Amino acid sequence: MRVATRGFTLIEVLVTVVILAVLASVLVLAVGAGDEEQWLRREAERLQARIDYACERAELTGRELGLHLRRGGYAFSTPYGEDWRFIDDDKALQRATLPKAITLAAGDHELTESFAEKPQFLCLASGEATPAQIELAAGARATRWRIDIALDGSTRLQRRAPDDRDWQAAGQPP
Repeated sequence: MRVATRGFTLIEVLVTVVILAVLASVLVLAVGAGDEEQWLRREAERLQARIDYACERAELTGRELGLHLRRGGYAFSTPYGEDWRFIDDDKALQRATLPKAITLAAGDHELTESFAEKPQFLCLASGEATPAQIELAAGARATRWRIDIALDGSTRLQRRAPDDRDWQAAGQPP
């Protein structure tokens, strides 16, 4: 007489493991796609906050500050005689390197691999600033972020999804 045993065969266990692995990889890829969007938004918000801080510091100290942009990052500087010296003593204004996937654009300014000798934008001691539009992107199909710097030194963060025609304020729903 034959005794029936309960349990799973090796094939059934392997098929289950393969199905779970495929589902896990799909989930990781789906969640990972949002990471680039999160990075981009965080970097845009961080740059906007640093620009606001630099303009406030320039007004409070009575010394203008410059913003240098390059392809992979940005830095702030202060005038030193005829030259400009990068700020190293203030953590919020130290040189920043962006993740490789993120690109910077600044209106008509051609950004190079290294920092320019003179800043492209200024925060003046009077509270004014060089008007500018700085754009951050991470690929053709990602949301683009733009920081508008007004003459009065105020900044505004805007975003544009790949399918949108117009820029929207960052706090508005798509």
